[in-house]
Amino acid sequence: MDNEIYDIYELIKASREEEYENYEEWEAEAYFYYKQDWQGLVEFRYRKAEEQPYQMFYKWSLGDAYVLNKEYEKAIRYLSGLYKESPEDPNIQHSLLDALAASGNDESWNCLVAVNRKIKA
Repeated sequence: MDNEIYDIYELIKASREEEYENYEEWEAEAYFYYKQDWQGLVEFRYRKAEEQPYQMFYKWSLGDAYVLNKEYEKAIRYLSGLYKESPEDPNIQHSLLDALAASGNDESWNCLVAVNRKIKA
């Protein structure tokens, strides 16, 4: 199993699109989670978000990858924009709250409280 996932990862890194298309998306995601390769996950999800710019799922998943990669300020900026576009999306709400809580920034805590109140309302 590990060799198969590694092959998928190598195809992604090499950007050999014609070969990559033989694999399902979840297989690549599984590799990054299995290896805890959060930077690789960011790169993969960035590519997916660029390929599907009108799909909120792909945009949210990129923001969530920033959180997993501990890029909290970047995640906050990115997810805040998505939150303005789609304030009712629970995935965006939770990822934004995760980023705000993890950042430890006092300003972020004020925003966290505001977002949390809006979600509960």
